[in-house]
Amino acid sequence: MKLKFDESVCNDTAGTGYVIMNCDGHMMLAGAKNIGHVSITIAECLALRDGYTLPKGWRKVLIGDSKVVID
Repeated sequence: MKLKFDESVCNDTAGTGYVIMNCDGHMMLAGAKNIGHVSITIAECLALRDGYTLPKGWRKVLIGDSKVVID
């Protein structure tokens, strides 16, 4: 599985989103939400947290998008 996540901040209001794809590139899960007034880094962290809830049976997940958040 591969988890991609991102954020958007406009006029001090942030939104987050994530997509989990299988090894063939097919979308397995996705989600998005408005999270209000937070910094870009916090928004990225929340997007990762929301996407990192693994269903049973998923053993390996590649996470990529934000080097700051991953580090």
